Amino acid sequence: MLLSSALGVLAAAQRPHCFHLNVPVEVSSRSYPVQLPVFEDSYETTHLLFLSSKRDAVLPSDYLGEAANFTRTFSIHCQYCEATQKHDREGAVQLLTHGFGWDRS
Repeated sequence: MLLSSALGVLAAAQRPHCFHLNVPVEVSSRSYPVQLPVFEDSYETTHLLFLSSKRDAVLPSDYLGEAANFTRTFSIHCQYCEATQKHDREGAVQLLTHGFGWDRS
């Protein structure tokens, strides 16, 4: 019992010190909304998809609306951890990503 509690204290002492950050990032961009016509049937839809997916595809400018500027602020959530023990690469920072999941999976 004493040995397991001592190992627990030792393991807790070696855990990194972590804290969560929420970094606001403001993005401004010019956007051209796509305005597609109402299609008569599925053949017109298929034809447009076929033309727009070709290697040399160029969509007609009538499909693009007027340019609009937009500005949005996104929140980048992250966790910063510092090791409790000294290392030879003390000044190094690793930037690790979790992928594309909304739930950081």
